[in-house]
Amino acid sequence: ALKFYNSGSQALDLHQWPIAQKQLELAHAYAPDSTEINLALGNLWLQQRNLPRAEAHYLAVLQIDPRHKAALNNLGVVALEKRDWDAAAAYFMSALQIAPDEATTHFLLAKAKLGSGDYRSATLEVERAISLNPAPREFLALREVIRKAVGAPLNEQ
Repeated sequence: ALKFYNSGSQALDLHQWPIAQKQLELAHAYAPDSTEINLALGNLWLQQRNLPRAEAHYLAVLQIDPRHKAALNNLGVVALEKRDWDAAAAYFMSALQIAPDEATTHFLLAKAKLGSGDYRSATLEVERAISLNPAPREFLALREVIRKAVGAPLNEQ
């Protein structure tokens, strides 16, 4: 299973989806309860925007390890794609219970809160993301989107 997983992961990184799918499905046949193989298959389907299949594999990861941070985050991303703001926020908040200083997760939670119209929480989360990691441009861009949605400039931090 490891050989197929490694080969499939490498193909996934290179966006060689047919090869990745074949190799990861072979790995899955040998080790269906592997969190990493299920996560990789979820990632494959997420990259191809097949949200139901991605979600199924991420949920399989959580059946094995309910505190799997990557699966929680990726389920949040799937929910964002589906514009299911509350589900996305719930997944990101669960991931933050495991890793509270993860800047990207705060950023994604801010996106979910913005989507649901909770500008106050969106502001707090994007500011937290920026305080943890000020470099990513998308963090700063989201702060500007939130500011425009609120209709007034917010205090710089």
